[in-house]
Amino acid sequence: MVLLVMKSSTTIITAYFDIGRGDWTANKGFREKLARSVDVYFSYFERLAALENEMIIFTSPDLKSRVEAIRNGKTNNGYRYRYKKEI
Repeated sequence: MVLLVMKSSTTIITAYFDIGRGDWTANKGFREKLARSVDVYFSYFERLAALENEMIIFTSPDLKSRVEAIRNGKTNNGYRYRYKKEI
């Protein structure tokens, strides 16, 4: 048996901004399933962040440290932080 280990050169580009979706509640006229907190999105991101691929992550300054903490220990990570209004 031969084991081939292939290193991906794919760069993943994503963005994380708090658009206030945690406040999209039924008592404000939104469908109940629409409300999602920033914590929910970061739990999804933890799975994506486990990949060894280089990542370019657009986010706001208030979420920067959280993104860095989740990606900590990755040897090939790249970050670009931009303010929401710049994008």
